[in-house]
Amino acid sequence: MEKILKEIMSDLFEVSLKDINDSSSNETIEKWTSVAHLNLIVAIEEKFGIEIAADEIGEMLSFRKIKEIIRAKNVKI
Repeated sequence: MEKILKEIMSDLFEVSLKDINDSSSNETIEKWTSVAHLNLIVAIEEKFGIEIAADEIGEMLSFRKIKEIIRAKNVKI
């Protein structure tokens, strides 16, 4: 799941896979804008076949937190 998530983020934010880690966030990735964030949410929902609630979208501002929310949805990838 982490590898797929990193690939999604790398493509959307135009950063290297190796530069994405638990401390990566909207504050550390320059191209993580509000529009890019919405694109990220849509890409995650499509790739993992999940629905993300509005309150979760606002929390998903770091790689670590995104992983937590995806895992809580019992994604098996």
